[in-house]
Amino acid sequence: NIKPTAGEILIDGLNLEQLQMDWWRDQIIAVEQEPRFLNDTLKNNLLGPRQQVSQENLAQALSASGLKSFIDQSPDGLETMIGSASATFNLGFRKRLALARASLSTGGFVIMDEPTEGLDAPGAQIFYNFLNQQIANRKTVLVLTHDPAIIKGADDVINLDRVQSARR
Repeated sequence: NIKPTAGEILIDGLNLEQLQMDWWRDQIIAVEQEPRFLNDTLKNNLLGPRQQVSQENLAQALSASGLKSFIDQSPDGLETMIGSASATFNLGFRKRLALARASLSTGGFVIMDEPTEGLDAPGAQIFYNFLNQQIANRKTVLVLTHDPAIIKGADDVINLDRVQSARR
């Protein structure tokens, strides 16, 4: 664990160091800018440590992320080996897979890094729908983006290009 050299990190008023790290990790729903995967099956990459996910929830995550037709058409379905995925699958597929994985989490803090970068309009719409659903479910959503549609819909915007550093 990396600890702050000064000050403290508060989560709902509690010092992060007071929280159980396993519990805290379960609270985070994350989609990286360049998603990474294990050299394993599609199913194991989606479920990770959450092996108790129902078939209904898994099917819903695949459908919402736009992957259902791929799974249905793939000869191995959820048992398809994806490896690191970057050599085999395009960025749009990898981001949708990362979104399906994230949507299986029940955490309350959503972090997304450039979720729509490199996606076509239908792919971006899938992410917009997910973000709107998370907001409707009253989750805390943090998005790092250049996407004007996401910025326009944000309650608060911090433009890091304009932030002056306190240190010189």
